[in-house]
Amino acid sequence: GDNRWPVAATAAGSEGQSVNYGIRPGDIVIAPPGSGIPARVIVVEPTGAETELLLEVGANQFTVVLHGRTQAKPDDLVGLQIDAAKTHLFEKGSGKRLV
Repeated sequence: GDNRWPVAATAAGSEGQSVNYGIRPGDIVIAPPGSGIPARVIVVEPTGAETELLLEVGANQFTVVLHGRTQAKPDDLVGLQIDAAKTHLFEKGSGKRLV
């Protein structure tokens, strides 16, 4: 897929503004056992030096790309850890990058 982010950006959002929260699949990591955001593993797909996990959090499904292998199997619960410095916010209507 295309991993580029929108080029146009505004300086900052405003209070009460609707936004979309984004992070690249390779910037999410598996947290130590018993911590992080709980996610259910749907599919484990080894792809060379990386492993793609299709995960479910609530009603949302998304892919996480891990460097190396994992012991996770379908239907396992894993914790996710997100580095806030690697996240991005986008205006919900226009898609313009805020942060």
